[in-house]
Amino acid sequence: MTNKDSLLLARSSYYAPVPTLAMDAERSTIDFNIALRVLMDPDIDGARFQTVDRFMAKLRDRMEGNTLPPLTWYSQGQAADVLGDYQSGAKESRIDNGRCRYRSERFGWTDLRCSAVAFLDPAAGGALGTTFYWEVLEVERDKEYWETLDWERHRQLIWESYAISYDRVLPILPFYQDVIRRHVEAMNTSNIETVFDLGAGTGNVTVDLLRTGRLVTALDLSRAMLQKLRHKIPEAYTDNLTVVEQNAEELTQWDDKSFDGVSILLALYDMACPGRALSEAIRLLRPGGTIVITEPKRRFRLEPLLDEAERFLRHKGDYDKLKADWDRVNVANKELDPAMREERLHAEEIEQCLRDAGFENLRVKDSHLGNCATVWGTKPCRN
Repeated sequence: MTNKDSLLLARSSYYAPVPTLAMDAERSTIDFNIALRVLMDPDIDGARFQTVDRFMAKLRDRMEGNTLPPLTWYSQGQAADVLGDYQSGAKESRIDNGRCRYRSERFGWTDLRCSAVAFLDPAAGGALGTTFYWEVLEVERDKEYWETLDWERHRQLIWESYAISYDRVLPILPFYQDVIRRHVEAMNTSNIETVFDLGAGTGNVTVDLLRTGRLVTALDLSRAMLQKLRHKIPEAYTDNLTVVEQNAEELTQWDDKSFDGVSILLALYDMACPGRALSEAIRLLRPGGTIVITEPKRRFRLEPLLDEAERFLRHKGDYDKLKADWDRVNVANKELDPAMREERLHAEEIEQCLRDAGFENLRVKDSHLGNCATVWGTKPCRN
């Protein structure tokens, strides 16, 4: 484990209701939890691995008071001197406190009590990093904030449970195999080298793309899903993979036309703003590049899919040995049922969006027993 790995938030901190951010000795943000993402969305997007100074600059117009408490050395811009003192053993770990107000785009003004805890590296004895905590004292739209936070933590726990059994069940289902193959084949052309896998999940599209020699950026909001992805990437392909943990509605760290191909497989349906995510995906695609998207249709029904999956497992003789996994997959799907989502972007609407944007060679093919559809086409080359 590297020093930076040791700064990743523990599971208990990741799900804690106190917004939390971890910074390394070079003053880069290493990790943050669900509560901070909920409070500071969309300002938090792209913050991981940026310098804290750059992240805080984004918040300048939204803050009153000291955004970071200070660790006195930090607020006075003396990080280098004090880190030197830490490394020489002249100072011990410490806690500093402060107060500030943050104007959330969604929840209004929030009063916060800030704490900063600096840590030493127990092995090397030098400075390891700092963890910042923002205790929420009062929120302008209090009820909406706490309900949103509760739902987001619950949703990530659903995906965490789903991730345990996802790869034990779905890859053996024929309709899942078909759609994975379709996405990979859509990207397997000579003019596609870099691919953005938006909503990559456990990486079943990503892994196959890497095997075809593509350079892949895999993005997902579920930490548990991405952990599964990382663990199954062959070492030979790790240099060709970039993994990003964040939502897809604000992808400002990438310039326009950054990728030759974009793949989105059953990801938009679980997003708060799927239209914004689709717009970002189109923006990132270069002219002449290919986008392939599979999403539920207007007539989507979950029950026939679950019934067919169970029937197939029983027919193959796998049901008994996979029963615990199947039960977990079954429950997760019912909780994440696309038909229950208020903000939906159906496959038919996605096709129309691409058509309106001038995409060429548009094709549509049903998947998942006709409950979903894959839409793919080429971004127009315009001056």
